[in-house]
Amino acid sequence: MTDTRSVLALILSVMILQLAGGLTGILTPLGLERLGVDASLIGFVAAMNAAGFMLGAWTSPRALALVGNIRLFAAGAGLSAAGILSLALIQEAPFWALIRVLQGVSFAYMFTSIESWLGEAV
Repeated sequence: MTDTRSVLALILSVMILQLAGGLTGILTPLGLERLGVDASLIGFVAAMNAAGFMLGAWTSPRALALVGNIRLFAAGAGLSAAGILSLALIQEAPFWALIRVLQGVSFAYMFTSIESWLGEAV
């Protein structure tokens, strides 16, 4: 029974993670447009999430081996939450680009830890 519960909890985590990623992917460009940022720079900032995800995918196996599933997921969630909250503090496109890179890394870390966690649970 505990394996079923843990798998269901992980699936729910992935659903919430995908929802959050989709919303930030939509709301970040809209926020930049509201700030009056040029359209080409908005596209650049939006693409930084993918660059961060690639960086995170490259570094996540080592991070997972160093800290384990739970800590890697918690670190990714904390980094992502801090990034989202910091967007309200500094409303400059270069800062938002850096935050988008960090969000991409954090999402890659969370997906890697969930994938590994599911592999262990099943």
